[in-house]
Amino acid sequence: MEPSTRKNDLIHYENVTSPTGPAMTWSMHSINNLDIGNKTKADENFENCYKKYVTDEFKIWSEVPVGRYGGANFITGVGGFLQALINGYAGVRVHFGYMEVKSGFVPASVKSLTVSGVKYLGSSFELQVGVNNSTIIICTSSSTSIH
Repeated sequence: MEPSTRKNDLIHYENVTSPTGPAMTWSMHSINNLDIGNKTKADENFENCYKKYVTDEFKIWSEVPVGRYGGANFITGVGGFLQALINGYAGVRVHFGYMEVKSGFVPASVKSLTVSGVKYLGSSFELQVGVNNSTIIICTSSSTSIH
């Protein structure tokens, strides 16, 4: 998808998305805003994906903002949160036949992000993303080439 198309889609859906919709909505908006280079909007959407969906008492995720009726222990929302971190901020993308690690970012007010235990085609690695740099540490390697 062309970046301009993605940007126009985000603008359109931003205006028709319910603020009380499911938690994973904001994760996808965060990832896509990172893809078009709008980190400020990505950070805003990332915060929306968890702050109002996690209960204070036991830190349980809700399908909709806390205080509204929705599914409790909403694992799909947790999955969206993890996708925003791994596939959005850390830049990990799995395609048919290869894995790509794009330039990483860290969420607002975070100094670093570490994604460890990533396994792909018999190899494992750790990805460390900082404010100014990213590092890939190969933990175990298979015969698969790394480019």
